[in-house]
Amino acid sequence: MMEELRKDGLCLKQQLIDLKQEGYSDAFMDQVQPHIKISDWYAPRPDCGCQYEICVELLDQRKKKSVFFNQRKLFSNSGMMSRGVNFLSCLQTRVPLAVVEEILLNLPAHQVVRVCRLVCREWKELVDSASHWRERCRREGFQPYNAFRPPVDWRLFYFLTKKRRNLLKNHKAEDEFQGWKIVENGGNRWAIEENRKAFPDETVTKCFVTSYGLCLKQQLIDLKQEGYSDAFMDQVQPPIKISDWYAPRFDCGCQYEICVELLDRRKKNICIFQPEKVGFEQWNDEPWCQMTHVFKDYGPGVRFVRFTHGGVDTQYWAGHYGIRTRVPLAVVEEILLNLPAHQVVQVCRLVCREWKELVDSNAHWRERCRRKGFQPCDASSPPLEWRRFYFSKYCNLLKNPKAEGLHSNVPLAVVEEILLNLPAHQVVRICRLVCREWKELVDSNAHWRERCRREGFQPHNASRPPDDWRMFYFLSKKRRNLIKNPRAEEEFSGWKIVQNGGDCWAVEDNYIEIPNCRISKYFVTSYWLCLKEQLIDLKTEGYSAAFMDQLQPPIKISDWYAPRCDCGSVYHITVELLDQKKKPIHTFEPEPVSFPQWNDQQWCEMTHVFKDYGPEVRFVRFTHGGKDTQFWAGWYGIRVTNSSVEICPAEER
Repeated sequence: MMEELRKDGLCLKQQLIDLKQEGYSDAFMDQVQPHIKISDWYAPRPDCGCQYEICVELLDQRKKKSVFFNQRKLFSNSGMMSRGVNFLSCLQTRVPLAVVEEILLNLPAHQVVRVCRLVCREWKELVDSASHWRERCRREGFQPYNAFRPPVDWRLFYFLTKKRRNLLKNHKAEDEFQGWKIVENGGNRWAIEENRKAFPDETVTKCFVTSYGLCLKQQLIDLKQEGYSDAFMDQVQPPIKISDWYAPRFDCGCQYEICVELLDRRKKNICIFQPEKVGFEQWNDEPWCQMTHVFKDYGPGVRFVRFTHGGVDTQYWAGHYGIRTRVPLAVVEEILLNLPAHQVVQVCRLVCREWKELVDSNAHWRERCRRKGFQPCDASSPPLEWRRFYFSKYCNLLKNPKAEGLHSNVPLAVVEEILLNLPAHQVVRICRLVCREWKELVDSNAHWRERCRREGFQPHNASRPPDDWRMFYFLSKKRRNLIKNPRAEEEFSGWKIVQNGGDCWAVEDNYIEIPNCRISKYFVTSYWLCLKEQLIDLKTEGYSAAFMDQLQPPIKISDWYAPRCDCGSVYHITVELLDQKKKPIHTFEPEPVSFPQWNDQQWCEMTHVFKDYGPEVRFVRFTHGGKDTQFWAGWYGIRVTNSSVEICPAEER
C-alpha cells in the first residue's frame, strides 16, 4: 500500500518492499547481488510550474540506508496559480498502435492470427509485420543460431520454433512398420519386440529388432510437406538434429549402422552423416546407447532428409538376436526444456527418480536461463541455485505502479470494443484474468447485453429483460435439444419404458424421408399400448431456478410420428412442466391421433410451445407412444422419432 507524506505543501508517497516476502532470499541477494532497476514517469502541466523529486533507498535488516538514489527536477512557472505534478494524466481518444501491439503480444499467437488479424486493416498489417513476430521471438527466447543470418519470415520462424517436433513417423514401433520403408530384410527379417531394458523415456515399450542377415529400414522426410518452406531452409539454414537409440542383446554379438542424408530437390546428396559401424561382443552388458549428430551451415538447396538405420547379429543365429533400435522424440532433457517450467517442477519431476534428478540439477536450470536470456549481472559470481535464479527473473515489485483505477492508459470503451470482437469463451477464460478492470468489464451486464444486441439475441418479452445477461447469451447461443437419444441411434438409452404392451417396443430402420431431416432409425410400438418417457432436470441442463422464474423462456416441443400403410394405429403424447416436487404446473396432452388401415404412411410433426407458464418450473416430463388397431403380432403400431424439447430464451431470427 502507498503511504502518503505531506510537509509544507509538498506531496510525497512511498512503498516499502520486503525483498524476502517477494521471494528474494537473504542468501540470494548477498551472493548474486542482482541489478535493481527503478523506473518512474513524470510530467508537468503546461500552465503551471512544478517540481518533481524521487528517492529510492536500499535498506538493511534494520531499515538503515545502505545505498540511495535521490533526484530532483524543477519545471519553470508559466504564471498560473495551480500547483503540483500530474502523473501520466493525458488521455487519447485513439489507441496508439503501440498499445494495441502490447495487447496482442500478451494474447496466444494462434488467437492473434485466427481472430485479431480479422478485426481491421490496421490490426492485420500489425499482425503481418515482421517486427511483431520478431518481438514475440525475443520475449519467448527464440533467437536464430546465426545472428548474421536472421529469418526473412519471422512468423514462420516463430511457429516452427515453438512447434518443434520429431519429423520421423512411428519412431517408437507402436504402429508396427507403418511409415518405414524396408531396404534390407535379411535372415528372419525385421521384427518388433517388447522393450525389457531400462530406457530414459519410460513411455518406450517396444523396439525394432534385426536378424542374422543385414536389416535396414529408412524414412524419407519431405521438409516442405512438414511446413519448412524452400525459402526458409535456404535463408535460415536451421540446425538439423538427429538422434537414434540402439542396444545389443547380452547373449549375442551384433553390429549397428546409421546413415542420414540431406538431399536436394532431385534427391541428390548435399550432406551426409555416416559414422563407423558400432560392434558389440557376445556376453555384453551394454545399456541403450544414443547416436546423435547436428547438421549446421549445410548451405542452400536442402529439401529432403533420408534417415536409414539397422544392423545384424554376428553369431548368425536364427531368430532376432541383432541390434535393437529406438528413435525417441528427443532426449528426455530436451523434452523437459520445451515444457513450461512450472509443469516440469509440479508434474514431470514426480515421474521417476531419473527425471527428478534431472529437474533438480543446476545444469537443467542453467540451460533454461541461457535459452531465455537470463544471465547474472556479474558473470564471475554465478548463482548457487540456478532454479531460484530462473524463477526470480526481474519484475516490478511496486504495487499499482500505473495508478490503475485512477487513470488508465487505454480507455475502457476501447478495451471493451476489442473484447467484443473476440470469441465469448476466450473472453471468459483468458481476458477476464488479465487484471481487475478487465474482470469487472467482462462481468458487467452491459458487456453481455451489447453482445446479445450485436448477435441478435433479444428476450421474447422486452418488459421482462434477463437479470443475468451472460447466462442469457450463452443459453441462447448454445440452444439445443434436451431429449437424449431422440432418434433411436442408441436403442433405448436415456428412455424410461412406462408401458410395454404386445410384443414390446422395438427399433427399426427408416426408409421414408422426413422433411428437412436425415433420420435412419425410429422407435416402433406393438398391438397393445406402448409408452416411454424422459424426465429433464432443467437445473442439471444449465437453466437455473432464478433464470427460469425471472425470464420464463418459451419451451418448444416437437415430435415426429407415422403409421404403417397396411395397419391402423393410434399416437399419444403428453408433455408436463413440473415443479420441484414433480407436480404438474402446465400440461400439453392433445387428443390421440388415429390412422386408418391403408393410409399413405407419411411422417407428421406434433409441435407445441409453452409460454408465460409462471414461476417454479424445474422439470419437463416428455411421454409419447401408441399402438396398432389391428392387434397384429409383431410391430405394426405407430412409429416415433426425432423428438425434441428446446428452451428458447431469445426470439427466433
